[in-house]
Amino acid sequence: MDRLTEWIGEGEDRHAIPRMDLRKNGHQACCNKLAEYEDLEETGMILKWIPVKWHVILDAEREEEGIPDDIVYYLDCPMPEDGEEIIVTDGKKVWTDENCIDIVGHCLESGNDWKDIKAWMPLPKPHKKGGNND
Repeated sequence: MDRLTEWIGEGEDRHAIPRMDLRKNGHQACCNKLAEYEDLEETGMILKWIPVKWHVILDAEREEEGIPDDIVYYLDCPMPEDGEEIIVTDGKKVWTDENCIDIVGHCLESGNDWKDIKAWMPLPKPHKKGGNND
């Protein structure tokens, strides 16, 4: 996609402005570009990190939902499917892993604990010959 903006300034003063050639008809061009971006996002062509959020299970939750004592925290974010290969980060390293769901909940094939993971994302779809980049 062609850019609609250009960067000016440097450091903390750096900011984007509409390209000079689009300033008279920038609104429609920006709307079209945003729609194209949203289409790519909806089809999974643009991958984003999903922050991992969790909280310690409260006694009231434990009692109300019958959560066993060995389960310490609850994941408060979208989670991958059972057996799904994903990309994860602890904020320092990035690696591929597999999400597993067992009787206790979500776990990672690598043995890492979900509460130590900062974010995850699905793996991109494999490249198919005959696509736009061939």
